[in-house]
Amino acid sequence: YVDKESGEIKARLKHFDYTIGGQNNAYFCWLGEECLQDTGPVVIVEGQFDRLRVKQVFHRVLANMTAKPSEKKLLKLTYAERVIALLDNDQ
Repeated sequence: YVDKESGEIKARLKHFDYTIGGQNNAYFCWLGEECLQDTGPVVIVEGQFDRLRVKQVFHRVLANMTAKPSEKKLLKLTYAERVIALLDNDQ
């Protein structure tokens, strides 16, 4: 939003997660989480567009939909034999 007094954009650096029905789904699920039921390594990426690109060459890929995954999401990775992280180079 824009601060009325200073004109400064206050929310420009805010990190936005995806929501479904007003609820933040980034905390609860991975995009492509069903691949954890298969055997073999899993590639993890940050977003849905990263997932689409990787999925062209490797089918067991999931997106965490945030740069800061929750502990619950990280624990789900224990179901995978091996995890290959292809994360963006940001904070």
